[in-house]
Amino acid sequence: MVPSSKLFVNIRERENIAYHVDSKLESHKGVLTVISGIDLEKYDRAVEIIKEQVAAMKRGGFTERDGT
Repeated sequence: MVPSSKLFVNIRERENIAYHVDSKLESHKGVLTVISGIDLEKYDRAVEIIKEQVAAMKRGGFTERDGT
């Protein structure tokens, strides 16, 4: 799923601030749920990145490398 891929790359791999990140898209409701295991000291940064990625997805910011 593309949202999970974007979140995983940006939160887990690039920033290295989460040990787990996943998302669930309920397209018929227009709801994206994000679940992440993070260090509480890095909470604000994790939320900031998640918001940035959700905004990018809303703008259509996807590439072939983002997932299937």
